[in-house]
Amino acid sequence: MEATSSRRKAEPDRSKVNSDGTHLVLLGRWDLRQNGRSIEVPPGCQRLLALLALRGRQLRRLVASTLWPETSDSHALGSLRSLLWRWGDDASLLLDDTRGQLALREGVTVDVHHMVSIMEDLLKADGSENGHLHWSHDISELAHTGDLLPGWYDDWVLFERERLRQMRLHSLEKLAGHMASQGQHAEAVEAALAAVAADPLRESAHRTVVEVHLAEGNVSEALRAFERCRQLMSEELGIEPSAQMQGLIAPFEHLLR
Repeated sequence: MEATSSRRKAEPDRSKVNSDGTHLVLLGRWDLRQNGRSIEVPPGCQRLLALLALRGRQLRRLVASTLWPETSDSHALGSLRSLLWRWGDDASLLLDDTRGQLALREGVTVDVHHMVSIMEDLLKADGSENGHLHWSHDISELAHTGDLLPGWYDDWVLFERERLRQMRLHSLEKLAGHMASQGQHAEAVEAALAAVAADPLRESAHRTVVEVHLAEGNVSEALRAFERCRQLMSEELGIEPSAQMQGLIAPFEHLLR
């Protein structure tokens, strides 16, 4: 009975939706959930919801030209009207359509908005306030966040995906520095390694790992991290680490021989 019940809960909910308590997932996958259940949404409407979630309130003509970039403005607007008409009542329940503009209704929450709020707070923080008490939770969220809408290749998605990726990497690196300054070196290493895992060829992420190990007094760990970075950059890019990176281990360079 329990297995049958679990399968039923996983099935998309085809009943009517409303904006209150509705959550849109864009990180790692596309999913619209209400009361813990997935809501079935046509593919074209998925793209519309994603666009409005990422860019906020938009003029109808801008929405149309973004979703149908290879057609004329009039044709694109016609496609948008047809999409909304075919979607039916659910469109009015999830979208605010006033004065020629479209937006998500206020009751719809979006995982990207939550993640951006965390990253903006981290990037503005100077490491001295009491907010560091919540940084361990931030590490977990940032380290396990998926890419924006994987498998989607629209130009507007690619731009937003890269923007969020860069924000995430900078946030993890800064978070590592904050944690190290508070003496929380294990958490700092975790954040720095998460940045390396997200982009193995990013030197600043490797540099952060080295800095955290040195801050804790673990010279051997720092040297190993430097060697891994140097080998990876040599094999994949054919270059040596920057002078900034080499400067970190310069006082211990004799130990590498």
